[in-house]
Amino acid sequence: MKKYVVVIMAILLLVGCTQKPIEPPMKEDYTKEFIGDWHGTMRLEGKDVPIEAYLTPETVEILWTTKEQQKSIFTQITYEANLVKGTVMRDGQEINIQGSMKGNRLEGTYQIGEQTLPFVLVRGELVVEQKEELFTVDVKGGQLKTTLLSPQLPVMPLYIIIGGVGPTTKDGNLEGLAENNSYSQLAELLAEEHIATIRFDKRGVGENNVLQEAEERTTFVDFIDDVVAIVEAARKDERFNEVNLIGHSEGSLIALNVAQQQPIDRLISLVGAGRPIDEVLLEQLQARLAPDVMAEAKVIIDNLKQGQRVEVVSEPLQSLFRPSLQPYMASWMKLNPQTTIADLTMPILIVGGTTDLQVPITDSELLKQAQPEATLAIIEGMNHILKEAPLELEGNRQTYTAQDLPLHPNLVEEIIAFIQ
Repeated sequence: MKKYVVVIMAILLLVGCTQKPIEPPMKEDYTKEFIGDWHGTMRLEGKDVPIEAYLTPETVEILWTTKEQQKSIFTQITYEANLVKGTVMRDGQEINIQGSMKGNRLEGTYQIGEQTLPFVLVRGELVVEQKEELFTVDVKGGQLKTTLLSPQLPVMPLYIIIGGVGPTTKDGNLEGLAENNSYSQLAELLAEEHIATIRFDKRGVGENNVLQEAEERTTFVDFIDDVVAIVEAARKDERFNEVNLIGHSEGSLIALNVAQQQPIDRLISLVGAGRPIDEVLLEQLQARLAPDVMAEAKVIIDNLKQGQRVEVVSEPLQSLFRPSLQPYMASWMKLNPQTTIADLTMPILIVGGTTDLQVPITDSELLKQAQPEATLAIIEGMNHILKEAPLELEGNRQTYTAQDLPLHPNLVEEIIAFIQ
C-alpha cells in the first residue's frame, strides 16, 4: 500500500513541477478603436465650429478655427472600453476632454472651467465642402423631393427655406416666368457658414409636379403640411442638431403656422405679410382695378371669408378668384399672421425691405408689434426678391430676371448676425 502512495505522490510532484505558472490576463488594447484622424463640429458660443482631432495612444490633439486658430494637446490620456478621457493644464486652468464611441461617431465634451462644449466627430481628415443631395419626404399624395445643401459635417444646424406665392421653384424663381436665384444664393451663403439648408419646388411645380391635385381640392393647409413633414423627417436625421425655418413672402405665413405645430429652434420671416391675405389683396387691387371690378372683388372676398363660393367671376378676376381656386383662397384668408406669431416663443427675425413693391415695411412692423420679442430688420433699398433695387417700378422689375445679381448685402449681414 505504501508503494502505491509513494508512486501517486511522485506523479503529483512531477505534474506540479512541469506545469507552467498561471499568467495574469493581458489588458485589452482599446486604443485601436480611437487612434487616427477625426473631424466634426464643436458647439462654441451658440455656433457649430468645424474641428479636427488626431488621437494617438498617448495624446489627443484638437484644432479648431473661429476668428483665430486654436489648438489643445492632451497628454494625460486614458482609454477604457468605448471611452476616452484626457486632461491638460493651460495658464493654471485645467481643461478636460471626454468622449464615447457611439456607432461610427465619437461624441463628448470639451470642458474648460465652468464652460462645457459638446462635440461630435467622425473618422477622417476635415474637408469641408458643399454638396447637394436629394432629400425625399413622404407627404400627401406621394413623396416631396427636396434639395439638401450641406457642408458635409457630422452635425450642423438646418434651415428649411419656404418659397413664396405662385409656381415658385427651389431656387426662388417663378417657373417659366422669371429667374433671380434668390433661394439658391441664400443656401450657398449659409453653407459657407457651415449651415445646411433644404429648399424645394412647391407641390405642383418642377420636381414635385406629380403632387399636383385638382385645383379645387388644393388648400393652403397642404403647403403647411408639406413643411411639417420636412421638419419631422429632419428631426429624425442625426446630422441636424437644430431645425429652423426661413419663410419668404407667402412662405412666412407657412413658417409661422408650422412653428405652432412643430418644435422649431429659430424662425426668419422675409418680407412676409403682417395681415390676413384678404386685407393685402384689397390694398393691392385698389390701385389696379376699375371701380366696378373692384366692387366685384370686394363681394367675392366677403363671400369667401364667410365660406361661400361665387360661381360667376368676371374675366379680370379669373386669375385670383376662378371657382376652382376659391377653396384655396378661402383657406388662406382664415389665417392671421399676427395672432399666429404672437403665440411663438422661439427666436424670430422679421425682415422687410424699403423698396418692396408687393409687401410694404408696415407689414413687418405689424408682425413686430404682435411679437415684441422678435428682432426687426428693415433693409434700406431691398425689394421683394431680396435684391438691391430702386423704388422706381421698371428698375425694380428688372431685378426679377437678373440671375447673377447677389442678395442685398445688408440682408446677409442681418441673417448671419441672427444665426450666430
